This record gives sequence, C-alpha cells and structure tokens, in this order.
Amino acid sequence: MMQETQSSDEGLNHQKTNRILSYTSNGMQMTDSVPRKEEIAEEDASTMATARFPTPEVSSSSSSEEAEEEEDKKVETHSSWCWGWLLYQHPGCVALLLFSILTTLLLVLVVPLAIFLSPGDRPTPSIIVHNDASSSSSSSPSHIPTATPSLRLPTIHPTQNPTTMAPTSPAPTSTEDRWMEWIVDASNLFDDNGGTALQEDGTPQARAFAWMTDHHQSSWADWASSRERVLQRYALTTFLFSTMGPEKAQSGWISRNQDVCEWSVLTYSSGNAVCNGQGLVVQMLLQHVDELHGTLPRELIFLSDSLEQLILRNSHVGGTIPTEYGLLTKLQSLDVASNSLTGTIPTELGSLAPALTWCNLAANTGLVGTLPTELFALTSCTYLGLAMLEGLSGTLPSQVGLLTHLTRLSLRGANLHGDIPTEIGHITLLTQLLLVDNAFSGSIPSEMGRLTDLLELDFRNNQARSSP
Repeated sequence: MMQETQSSDEGLNHQKTNRILSYTSNGMQMTDSVPRKEEIAEEDASTMATARFPTPEVSSSSSSEEAEEEEDKKVETHSSWCWGWLLYQHPGCVALLLFSILTTLLLVLVVPLAIFLSPGDRPTPSIIVHNDASSSSSSSPSHIPTATPSLRLPTIHPTQNPTTMAPTSPAPTSTEDRWMEWIVDASNLFDDNGGTALQEDGTPQARAFAWMTDHHQSSWADWASSRERVLQRYALTTFLFSTMGPEKAQSGWISRNQDVCEWSVLTYSSGNAVCNGQGLVVQMLLQHVDELHGTLPRELIFLSDSLEQLILRNSHVGGTIPTEYGLLTKLQSLDVASNSLTGTIPTELGSLAPALTWCNLAANTGLVGTLPTELFALTSCTYLGLAMLEGLSGTLPSQVGLLTHLTRLSLRGANLHGDIPTEIGHITLLTQLLLVDNAFSGSIPSEMGRLTDLLELDFRNNQARSSP
C-alpha cells in the first residue's frame, strides 16, 4: 500500500513539474507540454503588450453585459499603452505628426482671414478740400495722402489764389508755391493783402519774384528750402531791382547760380565776410556806388534777423526812408548820408535802440520837418550825423541830453533855431560838437562847461552869445 502511494505521489510530482503557467489575452491557462526556448521567445514577443496586464478569467456565470464592459476596458488600456510606447520609441514621428496637424490648422484658419482683411479692389476713400477763396484758384496739393485703415487727415496748406502771383511769373510749381506762401506771409507786415506791390505788373517786387522763379533758377540749392534765406534772396533782389533796375542788376551784380553771400554787390567793397555761419547777410556796404538810384524798398526788413550794417553813403538813392526800417532791431550802423532822400525822418528809427550805435542821415537836402524826439531814444549811439539837412526846421529838442554815449554830434547847417538846450551838458563823453551854420540864439549854456573831453567845438554863424 505504501509503495503504491509513493508511486502515485511521484507521478503527481512529475506531472506538476511539466506544467507551465502562461498568460494570454484570454486569461490563465494550463498546458502539459514543455515548450521549446524558441517558442517561449516568440510567445513573449507577441504577447508583451497584454502580458503586463493579465485579466482574470471570466466565470461562466458572468452576464454578457459584464463581458462587454470588461472587453472595452481592455481595449482602452491597450490603446493608452500603444500611444505611450509609440512616443517613447519614436518621438520624432510623433513631433512630425503634431507639426503637420498644426500646419493644417493654420492654413485652414489664417488663409481665409488674410483674404478677408485684404483691401483687394475695395474703393479707397478720398479727401476733398474746398477752397472758399475762389473756385478757379484751387489746385492739387503736391503730396496726396495715402488712405490707411486708421485714416488721419493730413495737414494741407491752403492753395494761394493765382491773382496773388506776379503776372510775369511762369506757371507755379510746388517750390514756387512754397516761396510765394513765405513771401506773402512776410509781406502781411505791410498790408493785409500780402504785399500789394507783389501783385502789380512791372514793380520791383513782381519782377524780383519772377526772376527768382525762372526755370534757370537753382531751386535745388541749399538756400531754397530755408524760409529765412528765400526771404533774404527776395529782399536783396527787390532792393537791387528798385535801386538799379533789373537790367543793370543782372549785368554782373547778382547771379542765379550763386548764393547771395557771393554776389558782387555785397562783396566788392568789403574785405570782410558779409554773411554769418547760417548764410544770412550781416553787412550791406554800398558806399560810393554810382549805379544806385531809385528808391529804398521796405522788403529789406526781411533781413531783420541778421542785418547789422546798412551803409549806402554817397550814392543816388531817393525816395523816403521806409518806416518799416524801425524793425531792423539788430542794426548797429545806419548810414544813408549824401543821397537824395526825401520826406520826414521816421519816428520809428527810435526803435533801433539799443543796438544802433551809428546813425548818419546827413546831406539829404530833401528831408523836411522837425527833428523827432523819438530819434533821441537812441541812447547807445556814439555818432549822430544830422548835418546839411537844409529842409529841416524847428529847434533842438531837450531830449538830446539822453544821448549820454555820444562822442560826436554834427548839426552843421541843419537850419535849426532857438536856444541851445542846457541838457546838452549831460553828454559828457562828447569830443566833437558841431553847431555851425544854424540860427541858434540866446546864451550859450554854462552847463557846456561839463564837456571836458571836447576836442572840437564850432559855434560859427549863429546868433548865440556867451553867458555874461
């Protein structure tokens, strides 16, 4: 009995050792055969995905619904593992796949959006500017603005009325329009019509502007874009056309191809620079120029930002002294002696203080009237020449005593009468006092004893007498 039992146990043990437990996708099964190593390897490779997630056997008593739910869970688990394995084994392929998906989405979304936002053939909004001055005077602006999605109204300068153009001027260009605007705006100092003389055919102003805008003019030069230098060129051209005439002025005195600082009319009698570093004229030295005649134009005030010396002595300039010259507030020397000037001495010359230090109006027999008291507001003057003004009348104002910086006072032949004011004794810096050939009367004031620096004193041909 014991031998049979032992034999039975050995048989059972032998059967147990030959059994192999394997896991498949269908659950746990038993096999009595011993597989070869090759078969085990093939089975491991084919069942790797499911071997890690064994599922328990489903009892025969389970319902069909529970079996279907269990199967869905297995499929989801299997799919999640597959994506993880693919990302781990082939990341480049996954990145390429994602890039392709994103590119497709961009093409689908961006291209229609770009087509929608493109202006295409949609009409461009236009801007219409009405000129109330005259329907015939409107012209297209030199720069037409381009409409953008955020439309901003451009700054448009009003078009000038063609009637303000000089009749002899050619058809306007953008450069000429800009010059005309500058000149008319500056000329508003003279009258509200932007300079009437500029509109009249044959005037020096109209002919000067026509000469500047001639097609031979170097409008591309550096001065052409500067308002100050354009006004300067216009003022000097007007001055020469007014005092010489266009034909004479163009015979070597001025040139279209030169800056005004190089013009002969400004450089022939001056060994110094006539312009400053900004190309603006500081000196007009034209003494003893026989070619000068005609009248002084008021346009010289366009040089008010720079002109320091205006010397026109011993020429043949006539007409009146423009009252606008009182605006030349940087002027230091004004000498128009020995010309043919007429009219009264402008009271506005008193506005040239404090810059003016030299004032000579002598030998202009056409000047008439009395000495304006405003003239003695030139308290910085060191020389005041009023000699040989035979057309004057009246007395010497007491305000003469305000000229405390004077070193020379010439009133010879000024046709003055009355008493010599005692205030003259306040001008203690005088070295020359010429009162000869007048009609002064009364006593010579004792206050003149204060003039201790006098080197020349002339009382001849007067009725004045010494104090007792």
